[in-house]
Amino acid sequence: MNPIAISSKSLQILRQSLLLAFLLSAVLPAATAAEISKILADIPGNVTLTTQSGQPGRWVELRSDTPFSEKNFVIGRVPTLDRFVACSRGRFSCWMESGVGRSVAEVPTETQFLLARLKDGNYLAMIALVDGAFRSSLAGDAEGRLQVLAESGDTQTSTNRVTCLYFETGRDPFALVHSASVRVRARFHPEETTAPPQMPDFARYFGWCSWNAFYRNVSHAGVMQTMDQFARGGVSPGFVVLDDGWQPAGKNKALAGYEAVAQQFPGGLAALVRGLKETNHVARVLAWQAFNGTFTGADAEALPGIGIEMIKPQVPTWFKWGNGKREAGDNTDTVKGRFYPEIYRKPIGQPDLGRFYSTYHSFLRECGVDGVKIDAMTWVETLGEGCGGRVRAMRGLVDAAAYSGREYFDYNIIWCSSCSSDCILQAPRSAVMRSSTDFFPDKPESHGRHIINNALNSLWMGEFVIPDWDMFQTHNHTGAFHAAARAISGGPVYISDELGKTDFTLLRKLVLSDRTVPLCLGPARPTEDSLFVDPASKPALFKVFNLNPAGGGVLGVFNCGYDPATNRLVTGEARVADVAGLMGKDFAVFANQTGSLRRVSRTDRLPVALRELEFEIFTVAPIEDGFAAIGLADKFNSGGCIAAIRRGQEGRTEVDLRDGGEFLAWSAHKPQSVQVNGQPQQFRYDAASGALRVSIPQGGTLAFQIAAKLNND
Repeated sequence: MNPIAISSKSLQILRQSLLLAFLLSAVLPAATAAEISKILADIPGNVTLTTQSGQPGRWVELRSDTPFSEKNFVIGRVPTLDRFVACSRGRFSCWMESGVGRSVAEVPTETQFLLARLKDGNYLAMIALVDGAFRSSLAGDAEGRLQVLAESGDTQTSTNRVTCLYFETGRDPFALVHSASVRVRARFHPEETTAPPQMPDFARYFGWCSWNAFYRNVSHAGVMQTMDQFARGGVSPGFVVLDDGWQPAGKNKALAGYEAVAQQFPGGLAALVRGLKETNHVARVLAWQAFNGTFTGADAEALPGIGIEMIKPQVPTWFKWGNGKREAGDNTDTVKGRFYPEIYRKPIGQPDLGRFYSTYHSFLRECGVDGVKIDAMTWVETLGEGCGGRVRAMRGLVDAAAYSGREYFDYNIIWCSSCSSDCILQAPRSAVMRSSTDFFPDKPESHGRHIINNALNSLWMGEFVIPDWDMFQTHNHTGAFHAAARAISGGPVYISDELGKTDFTLLRKLVLSDRTVPLCLGPARPTEDSLFVDPASKPALFKVFNLNPAGGGVLGVFNCGYDPATNRLVTGEARVADVAGLMGKDFAVFANQTGSLRRVSRTDRLPVALRELEFEIFTVAPIEDGFAAIGLADKFNSGGCIAAIRRGQEGRTEVDLRDGGEFLAWSAHKPQSVQVNGQPQQFRYDAASGALRVSIPQGGTLAFQIAAKLNND
């Protein structure tokens, strides 16, 4: 009888359904009034908690005696809080940071998501909401009370009632965050199912972005020379992002036209795109833009007909209170400014986004451009005064971007500088959204924090959008550190290498011969024991896990600390149980950096010791019938290189690989034979470790068959 064949897509759907059932089973039933009082106590009379039939959580509604456009409310205390992690915009308008604490007073301003562990061992998830014209955020006060700031961003848009928050409790933090997010997502996108989104086409490929390579000095010649360098090195990108610097600027540096700057791109934008695709076989080209043109918008005189108005941004009152102030010379923002850039002190050219995107993006499409990177998206929150408020302004931006995604670009859009909740909650599920601040090559103290923020933000952002951990540089001293994180992030993998500086040995650990990357099933998340620690400031290993499409999981362990004076060695441990949702009893675990392979149980502890900015990646494969396929050992995400696994009778196992390379599996016995595409293949087997290794030529999907030995001779 032939082996039972299950397509990788069907297997993925089945696994996702089982995982969803597992996750939802770990959520506590609807809490009683007495139980709620243990979660949220000293609730003021103007705060009402409501529930919906069949839902375990509570919606928090605020009431005011007088209409307001912006107001702080106390909603109560969390008396049994043990510790928390908060994702907030306390320092940046465009980005979220993660922070941990042990008291409500430590909850930072502009917290959009909060996960707490309670003293009884249960978890509490809180998601600040968008309701009508209002957006809310959380903060703690000095008296240990939890506050909500509700704001419309328009003094003329007011209300006396707003639903500001959803919270839920559960035994399992990942099940809880998923369950709470499903309830909130249904509020904004009732038509969406709970199934994960389809990854936009460009993100299947390895990519290159021009930003850190050229900054605003990008040119046709520079881009093509970089592509030639990749070709000579033997690893070429499948997608290219032409970042800021290619557009013509007019008055106040506003967008003055749709065609590329003639001095830098003599043949125009179409010539560059044609050269990338025809000469260098780049599959997808994306072009940068700010949400309204450039950072100062669009030039009304140069671009008539798209409804441009000169609008003076209105900075929210809470910012004027002093929250979010930054030190002079702190250039960690995208535009090297304050929470809001200095350019926003003057009126900017704000076009009608629907008309603007239709005109602009149709031109880009005619030039062969396949998508866009839309930057500075959260700044639209300052443009709601007299126009219905920030939520309405963001809805206009989201709708325009989503329409272009469908009509012009097949969803190939990177949503950038967009980490405000009114964007995250209203965005389509397929949006690829940057989930942290930029990669800063020359800020060594930022690299560990970059991984921490991306993983913790992905914990909840990944339930609404597809997190993008940003590009990095292979030639940076942290290149391998970032590459390992991107390999298991579940999002796009792209670099911004300067001309002549690429580490091709490192790239080959990320990229397949067809220019694609082995993506995980969904966004990477911190392990349960990494949720409430700050390894960038205290000695602790930071662990991130994910699942792969054909089965098995992956666990990344990182030392995110930075102190060049000590280069501290940090010790810890890894377990199969760290990979939430992975089924099985016995497993084969491959350590990418040390090259070791061993059989372990779910709870066996694997010691790990790492210096600062070092890492280890463990590929975890369940053992079935004495066999476990690890994948391609020469890739960081070994298991992601497996397209499908089929098990048949007489000990026969078939593995479909996405590429050639050093295939690794654990086998209880030495196989009788190994075939590749039906042809006998030499193999190496080590009985002590159970390691089965086969060197397979690169190029295309391979059917790999193993006929296992049936006796113990």
